[in-house]
Amino acid sequence: MFLLGQPHHPTEVKYLSSEAVIYGDIVQGSQTDSYYNLTLKTEMGLEWAVKYCDFDFLLKADDDVFINTFKLIDYLRKPQTPKRQLYLGNVAKRSQTKRDGKWTLSYEEYEREILPKFCVGPAYVLSMDM
Repeated sequence: MFLLGQPHHPTEVKYLSSEAVIYGDIVQGSQTDSYYNLTLKTEMGLEWAVKYCDFDFLLKADDDVFINTFKLIDYLRKPQTPKRQLYLGNVAKRSQTKRDGKWTLSYEEYEREILPKFCVGPAYVLSMDM
C-alpha cells in the first residue's frame, strides 16, 4: 500500500484517483502530503493495517528503499526470531539530538542530548502486538 496525504496540485488528484481505481493500493489521509507530515502518514498507515489487515508482521518502508523480501521472510520464519514485541530495523544507538538542520528537535520536544535507541525511518518491521 502507498500512504499519501492530499496532493498540492489538481492534476495530481486526477492521477491518484486513476491509480486508486486501477490498483487499489492507496491509503489516503486528509493531511497535506509533505515531508513534515510523514509521522501523520505513518500513523495513518499503521492504524489502517491494524483495522483492515490480518498479519503477524508489518513492514513499513519508504518508496526508495530496496527490501530483500526473501531474506526478510527467511529471518522472520526462524524459530529464534521473536514473534511478539518485535521492532526490527537499522538501530541508531546513542545518537546526538539535533538542535539545528533537517531533523531538529527543540528542548521542549526532547530535552536530553542523547536519543534513546530507535530504528531509523526508511524501513522497519513491527510484530502485530507492537
